[in-house]
Amino acid sequence: MSFPNAFADTIKEQYWSFKKSFKSRSKVYAYNDVLFIKGVPGSGKTTGALNYCKLNPSTLYFSFANLDAVIAPKVFAGRYPDIFAACANWDVFFDQLLDYGIKTRCTIFFDDAALRNDKDEFLKQLQRVLEQNQEFSFFVVFLMKPWETLPLHAHTKTLLPMSPAGLRRTMGLKDEDTFRLFTLTDGNPHLIGQYNCELSFEGNVRAWLRCDSRFYHLAREWMGCCFRSPEGYNTLMHGMATGLNRVSELSELSGFPMNKVDKYLKALAEHGLITCEKEAGSHTRYIPANNYLMLWYRYLFVSGLTNEGSFPEQTVAAFMDYLDNVLVPATFRKTVLQWLSWHQGKFVRKHIDIRAPYMKDVWGQWRPLRLHLQDR
Repeated sequence: MSFPNAFADTIKEQYWSFKKSFKSRSKVYAYNDVLFIKGVPGSGKTTGALNYCKLNPSTLYFSFANLDAVIAPKVFAGRYPDIFAACANWDVFFDQLLDYGIKTRCTIFFDDAALRNDKDEFLKQLQRVLEQNQEFSFFVVFLMKPWETLPLHAHTKTLLPMSPAGLRRTMGLKDEDTFRLFTLTDGNPHLIGQYNCELSFEGNVRAWLRCDSRFYHLAREWMGCCFRSPEGYNTLMHGMATGLNRVSELSELSGFPMNKVDKYLKALAEHGLITCEKEAGSHTRYIPANNYLMLWYRYLFVSGLTNEGSFPEQTVAAFMDYLDNVLVPATFRKTVLQWLSWHQGKFVRKHIDIRAPYMKDVWGQWRPLRLHLQDR
C-alpha cells in the first residue's frame, strides 16, 4: 500500500525542516516545537508510524491506548529495555529519553496521547526536555484525531484520503472497480488495505458485510472513540442516512427536543461524522460526512445478522444497488466538478461553483450545468 510511504514522506519532510532550523537558527520552528499528525480513524496514522519505525530502527513508538498515564512510564520503558532502565515516573523517563536522543537524533511517536485528561505530568516533563533540546536531540510526533488537541506549540499535518488516481496506481484495478472502491471507502487507507485483489468487487463487498470484518467495525469504533454513550448519536446518524436531514425531522424521529438535537448535531460535526449544507433561506441540511458512513448507517446499523454472522441477501442487494446507482454517479460527478474547479483556468471560460452545479435555462427550468470548453 502507498499510504505508509506517503506518511513516511510527510515525517521526513518535517524532520529535515526541524533539523535545519537548528543549524540555521531560523524562526521557522521554535526550539520546543512538536508535530501533530492528524487523521480520521483508519487514515493510516498508526500503520504509517510502525512502518516508519521498521525503516528507521532508532525511531521509538509509544501508545497510550488502554493505558493510564500513571503507569505508562513503566510500560514504555519496558517496551525498550535496551534503552531504558526502570522508570517509575515521567521525570526519570524523559531524562533517559533525552540521553538517548542526544546519541541518535531520533524521531519519537506518541499515539493516543489525547484520549484522556490525565497527562498533566507527562506534558510538564515533555515540555521540560523540549526546552533543553537546544541542539536537536530528538523530534517528537503526536498521532491524533482531527478534533483532538494538546497544549503544546506544534505544527499540524493532516493525512488526506487516497485519490482515485492514487488508488488506481496502488491497486491496479479496472477503472470501474477503482471508482466503486473509492466511493465505498472514501479513500480511507485502512479500508482499502482490506481489499483482496484476487476476488471480484462484489466478492469483496460480501466479505466485508460480515460482523467480523474491519469494514463493519470501523464505524462502531469511530463513534465509540468520540462518545461514551453513542446510542442517541447513532439514532440521528441513521435518520440522516435515510433522508431526514433537518433538525425538526430528526427531533420527530428520535423524540429528542430540538435544542438537544441541535447540540448533538454540533458534536457530530466537530468529530467529523456529519457535514452541514445550507439551503435556500435559513434551512440547513445535515448529512453523514462520507459515503462509508452513509451506507453503514442506512443499511448495516438497522439490519440483523444471519446465524453465520453475515447480512441477509436483501440487505446486501439494497446496499449494492444504492452504492452503484446513487453514490457512484454522485461521487463521480462531484469528483469531476472538483477537478474542473481546480483546473478551470486551463479548460473552461465559465467559473464553476461545485456547490451549485445546476443552472436555470431560458424556460426557468433547472438543468445540469453545461461546460463551455475553450478551443485549443
